[in-house]
Amino acid sequence: MSNTNLQDANLQDANLQDANLQDANLQDANLNSANLRGANMSYADLSHSYLGGADLTDAKVTDTKLYFANFVDFHHRSGYLRGGSVVSAHWRNGYQVNEYVRDAHWVNPTMVHRTNFTGSSIHSAKFNIETIFDKDPKINTRTFLTLEILGGRGRARDLRNVDLNNVNLPGADLQDSDLREANLEGANLQGANLNRADLRGANLTNVNLLNVSAIGTIYNVETKFPNGFDPVANHMIMRT
Repeated sequence: MSNTNLQDANLQDANLQDANLQDANLQDANLNSANLRGANMSYADLSHSYLGGADLTDAKVTDTKLYFANFVDFHHRSGYLRGGSVVSAHWRNGYQVNEYVRDAHWVNPTMVHRTNFTGSSIHSAKFNIETIFDKDPKINTRTFLTLEILGGRGRARDLRNVDLNNVNLPGADLQDSDLREANLEGANLQGANLNRADLRGANLTNVNLLNVSAIGTIYNVETKFPNGFDPVANHMIMRT
């Protein structure tokens, strides 16, 4: 079925295990609860498609377009997304267990709600300022090997309780972000914009804050800073 035009197709509950959907046009397709285990969807266009409850175990999603796609209660175990464009997609209640994500662009704004990334390897993925993570997503300490947050304007992000220790975020634009109780231990935030961010209760132990901008950034007595960092000298504001 490679290069097949399946636009607007109703493939709900379809068994597409190991199907070759490379370069297929699946725009607006209904793939709810479809079995896509091991399917090759490389270079396919799934813009505006519906993947609620779909099983993408071991699926290949290389350079796949997922613009405005809807993922609700989906499963993606041991698969990989490489170089895909995940634009304005809605990922909700999903399981991306042991998934391999590399060079993906999740932007404009991708909504990541209650998604379990346990054991996943997200390498060199790019997020922009409008990428919105739900409160306390299940992200383990090794999920984001290399994460670049692109610049851009948009709403403040809710990154409360997120575990992003040891991530590489030089020059990241985190202005106005809510990072309360976030774990950033060992992260590289050199040159990052933390202006007006909320760091109350955040763990910044051993974080590289060289040349960081933190004007108006909020912290409290529970905020842990790296040795030698002076929040007052960096124009931060202490609050309870």
